[in-house]
Amino acid sequence: MSRQYYVHSCQFCNRTIQLESHHTDINQLIEEHLTSCKYDALDKDKHSCSLADCFVKQTFKNICNDCTLNFCDSHKKATDHSCSSVFSWKNASNNPAPQAPKKVIIENEYLRAQKNQKVELDKLRKEMAQNKQELKIREEKSVEELNSDLIFLEQQQVLYDQIKSNNQNSNNNNNNNNNNNNNNNNNNNNNNNNNNNNNNNNNFSDNNNINFSNNYDKSSSSSSNVTPPQPVVTKKKQGLQSKAEKDQIEELRKIRENRKLEYESDDISVCVTVILSNNDKLTAQFNKQDTLKKIQEFVNRNRSDGEEPYALCLNATGQPLSKNDINKTLQQLQLLPTPTLYVILIKDLKEQIKEVKRANNLRGYFFSNKYLEMAILAAALFFAYYLYKNYQKETLGNRNRHHHRDHHHRGDYDDYYDYY
Repeated sequence: MSRQYYVHSCQFCNRTIQLESHHTDINQLIEEHLTSCKYDALDKDKHSCSLADCFVKQTFKNICNDCTLNFCDSHKKATDHSCSSVFSWKNASNNPAPQAPKKVIIENEYLRAQKNQKVELDKLRKEMAQNKQELKIREEKSVEELNSDLIFLEQQQVLYDQIKSNNQNSNNNNNNNNNNNNNNNNNNNNNNNNNNNNNNNNNFSDNNNINFSNNYDKSSSSSSNVTPPQPVVTKKKQGLQSKAEKDQIEELRKIRENRKLEYESDDISVCVTVILSNNDKLTAQFNKQDTLKKIQEFVNRNRSDGEEPYALCLNATGQPLSKNDINKTLQQLQLLPTPTLYVILIKDLKEQIKEVKRANNLRGYFFSNKYLEMAILAAALFFAYYLYKNYQKETLGNRNRHHHRDHHHRGDYDDYYDYY
């Protein structure tokens, strides 16, 4: 006996689904097909079950006729979700029920906090990006201003040099013209003298009675009538730049150079060496505007002597830096150009401090207690008196020995020596 087959097309992948006659629930079979179809929009189009304990999602709706809520296949009957109506789930695909009301989604406080943190992080990132852009723009503007000022100064210097050279050339040309005029005047004078001489010769030939002295007077008079060349006076052109302008330009140049040096000096690198408690060395390059906190973070990252608390010191014996110095720069702390810092554990520092305190206490005890000072002075005096007595005994013993020896050798003069 042949079976009857039905074909239904999928609305997502447009494939045909083979349905047998004994299948009563068409939606269930389509749901199984859609799980194997792996369509990208299935998660978006799926609908969740209305029960609080159920988290199943399906593409097709199973809406109850009485309560008008959507349920999954396992809770679609009235007895499953405690509804009084009898749900005709067989004809749900043919007789669509009214749409269920929209579900109000209540967010958890944790999710809200996460969203707020994301929003704040995005704002901070945007502000950081804006600040970086503003700093770049300022740096570019400062560099452009310096370059423009230097170009302007160079142009002014070129103009000044050109004007100076033009003035020199004009003076040289005027001098050359004056020399040429003088030469021309001299030539004219020579020509006039020659003409006069010729005339005199002619007159001498015509008139023999004329004396040579008269001819000489005429020539002298003709030569005296010639006007001497007048010198051409050339006024010196004043320069376009006065002394005040030159002083202003030099001041501007000095200011720009100082600013440029300050701008370049911010990038000076400082080689910092840190000696750990196990005598290992750490070296790194820092900027002079970096703080002590940055060096402390570098030491925390690269320590090889354990994780015990420590203090950064300027000397191996001690002298630790205070908490107020953490936010100060290397330039403010005067740790330039190649500073060396020592890592000393807090235990060792405490022991050193205790030893120093003990020594100070002993000094204070010996030099502050008056009764103890008086006792020391009395002992010193007693010791001096004891030494003095011993000295007297020794000297008297020596004298008695000499007296006994003299008495044995004196003879009859014993009474005389004893008397005196």
